[in-house]
Amino acid sequence: MKRMNVTLTPQQMMRLRRAVHRKQANFLAFPALCAKAACQRTRKCSGNPAVCIDDIAPDVPDNVCRAVDELLFGKFAGRPFEEMLPEGAKQIAACLEWREKVKASAATWDVIRRPKAKKPPRGLSTS
Repeated sequence: MKRMNVTLTPQQMMRLRRAVHRKQANFLAFPALCAKAACQRTRKCSGNPAVCIDDIAPDVPDNVCRAVDELLFGKFAGRPFEEMLPEGAKQIAACLEWREKVKASAATWDVIRRPKAKKPPRGLSTS
């Protein structure tokens, strides 16, 4: 693979860091745990991903974090998932297990958080 030396401005570095943090947050299913309604609704990071990384990431097991870092590195390097699977099968399995736990947890919270439907105002047709 050909390696290129690229010099980035501080603003480009900030945007790159934010994009990587957003990918990490999405890989780790943080939008399901995020306090921001837009993230929960769209099921992807819609705000400042550094906030979720700082707040939620300390609770993520180390092997899961390593798996996400390896997957992202492979993705940015253009490697297919199937090629990376044999190298980090245990870590990737831990990552997938983490995502399933988060989804299950979020599903139970959705039932609790979901507001009741409001009655329409009198005189307003509902059909």
